[in-house]
Amino acid sequence: MLRALREIRWRWHRWSSADDRSFHDDLFGSAADYDPFTFAYPGYLTIRRFADLAADSITPDVHRVVDVGCGPGEITCELARRFPRVQFVGLDHSRAGVQRAAKNAARLGLTNVSFVCGDAGESELRGCDLVIMCDSFHHLPQPRAFVDRARQHCSRFFLLEPGGAWHGGWARQIEFDWLLSDLDIVRARVDGLIGNGAKASRPQPTTQPQSGEGEAVERRYTLDDLAGFFPGLRVSVRGTVAGFDAYPPDPYAVSPSRAWIGEIAYRMICDIDARLLDADRDLAAKHWGIAVSPDPPVPLRRVPTIEQVRNGSRLQGPYDAELSDGRPERLNGRAGQKAFVRVRVANRSWREWSSDAEPPIFVSYHWCTSSMIEVAEGGRTAFPRPLGPGDAIDVTLEVILPAQAGEYVLAIQLLEEGVCWFTSAGVSPFTVPARVE
Repeated sequence: MLRALREIRWRWHRWSSADDRSFHDDLFGSAADYDPFTFAYPGYLTIRRFADLAADSITPDVHRVVDVGCGPGEITCELARRFPRVQFVGLDHSRAGVQRAAKNAARLGLTNVSFVCGDAGESELRGCDLVIMCDSFHHLPQPRAFVDRARQHCSRFFLLEPGGAWHGGWARQIEFDWLLSDLDIVRARVDGLIGNGAKASRPQPTTQPQSGEGEAVERRYTLDDLAGFFPGLRVSVRGTVAGFDAYPPDPYAVSPSRAWIGEIAYRMICDIDARLLDADRDLAAKHWGIAVSPDPPVPLRRVPTIEQVRNGSRLQGPYDAELSDGRPERLNGRAGQKAFVRVRVANRSWREWSSDAEPPIFVSYHWCTSSMIEVAEGGRTAFPRPLGPGDAIDVTLEVILPAQAGEYVLAIQLLEEGVCWFTSAGVSPFTVPARVE
């Protein structure tokens, strides 16, 4: 009965390969041109940890590995530089992802990896000793057909998948997404004390805009579901807390202090995974590493039920703010008209904010509808004076109403120019409903 409800839910979404391809072309094509293989980049913690788990499946008798759904090839390349004797082939139906993957291979000077745009066909799977899929199996529209085709050539698989629940969604009992942000707060505080805050370099974002079209296929599976795709084979599972949804502000900035704190974070993640495994609680973590081999099947470990423990306290960070006391309670006006809104800004951080500093901090805004952001970048309003820790000030913004009539929400927020919006550090915007005629 529960699986039937899940199938109905999935069919209602009307997912397709074409929509999934459009979604990932936008995702990979519009990202900044960053180096993913440095501890200064928060995402490298996940790349490295996922590669750790996959590496256990690359035994001495494995000579050719096919990574299906490789995306920008970051994990493929990380594995290829660890195993120079092994030939790797990355496959993805996103052309933008494959182009970025080729750049990543060139960045590391790898000669034992190649990338192909398309689906996994007979020619790519023939002669394969191991198929890996990192965070991509749940994007397959027809997973059983894929496994049946792949098993004609290979009986070893490694999947890295989000832990799934019976309803097809993500089961997230144990997660440490707050860890990176809290450690970055420590890093920023140290930089502030030693005067190292201005030494970060940032890659330029690409100019290709996101179209907003497409939707990724998202079918999360339980452990029993995943084992059911591989009858007659041994399925072994280990959990990891890696695979973070939340990054610190300004995630692409590169500096020695970011690399230092990133290496500390990686060691902590490895240790947390090991402690959870020792306590037989690792399968309650966000992601599962699933190794499939031709050995005789063994009983699956079961996922424990654990009450989620959330981050109850937070270190004082450089972006802690409180926005309140706005006027008016509602805006009404004509399309394109100017309006004025007052907001009270309180500095809850440990540092001074100034619109004359480098980089400067301003008050700005977005215009939103119920489903999307209509105006991503409003005008900047400077602070009348520097705002010290614990200080508060009233700021009057001049805003331009949207060009189209309708119901909107004005979301007022702070930003550090060229670095980040304070939203990325968890600061809630001050919102004002508006009607535009």
